[in-house]
Amino acid sequence: MITKFSVLILGVALSGNLTVLKAAEPTTFPNSEVILRSLVQEKTESPTNHLYVSPIKKIGNGSFAWVYWKEKRQLILWEPFDSGKWKLSSSRRIVDLDKDVVPTIDDIKGSTYLVDKKWACTTIGDCMKNGKEYIIQK
Repeated sequence: MITKFSVLILGVALSGNLTVLKAAEPTTFPNSEVILRSLVQEKTESPTNHLYVSPIKKIGNGSFAWVYWKEKRQLILWEPFDSGKWKLSSSRRIVDLDKDVVPTIDDIKGSTYLVDKKWACTTIGDCMKNGKEYIIQK
């Protein structure tokens, strides 16, 4: 499905046509709220936090999801390790939307941490439109 979507993030609009991927499974990872609550307790002083978890995606035998943390302005890769012991704050990929997003894919120039604006918009859109919202109080 392709849809038009815009996200305004501190005055910077991320917009574009989204190609929305359908989830391999319509469920969230086990203990999602507990793991997200632990992340909030560890990483912020903000009293109210909005986290949007994309539908679970499958690649080969693995699965993953993206977490859009509105207040921290981050996209966090969520890979399901031992669900009770793994910390989301230890993700191997945390995208800072203020520092790690460049205008086009050509601007990435071989970087291993930069992402293009279209990808960021698509991923945030997938989290917000097709995923699950968690509102976590500190």
